[in-house]
Amino acid sequence: MAEDYKPQVRSLIDSDNPDIVGWHSTSVESILEAAKTGKLPGYDEKHTDDPDSSIKGLLLFTPLREQFEGTEFYAKLVEVDEDDMFSAQEMYAQTKAFVHYLVKELGFMPQQTDLVNLSCYDTPIENETVADDIDALIQESAGYDIKEERVRQIIDEATKRKGVHIGLTKEVKELPLVPDPDQKGYALAIPTEDLDIKYIATITPLSKIDRKTLEEQLTTSL
Repeated sequence: MAEDYKPQVRSLIDSDNPDIVGWHSTSVESILEAAKTGKLPGYDEKHTDDPDSSIKGLLLFTPLREQFEGTEFYAKLVEVDEDDMFSAQEMYAQTKAFVHYLVKELGFMPQQTDLVNLSCYDTPIENETVADDIDALIQESAGYDIKEERVRQIIDEATKRKGVHIGLTKEVKELPLVPDPDQKGYALAIPTEDLDIKYIATITPLSKIDRKTLEEQLTTSL
């Protein structure tokens, strides 16, 4: 019988842990996957323009600079205002939450739609190309017998998802970290396609619906 990680993940929600060294943001879907496998999903795409690079799995996080004093990264890290950091993380979390929810509900990965751009739907930074992305998604979904009304409903539902913040434990510093791939000093990366949940210090849902979904799913069979 597979190990049940739900109690462990559930205990991390709003956990008060003083040893946080950085923050990663993602979706409820990623947290529920961690509750099944004990691993937080990372990335599967390259974060480099080097065609010869072998780095295919990176989990980015925003480090708290003072926590890395005495390490090789400290001098290159940018001191970030906490409010600014969380504001940026919230935007990233919202994008991931939108995309993950939309793909889950559609049941396929859209190939003709810029999902990151579409996640700006119904936000202050919406631009004119969002309408084109919606039309493209409706057309592509028709090939899966998904009606326009349902597609629009899923998009509306996805905009209500804001994602989660994940605080990482000090043990993360023992992993083979790599510098921010964009060389801007705002992030570090963990070379992994999935991160063991033992490195998670706390999970903070960013909306009522994200919190409700986690509470319900982590108390029932996944």
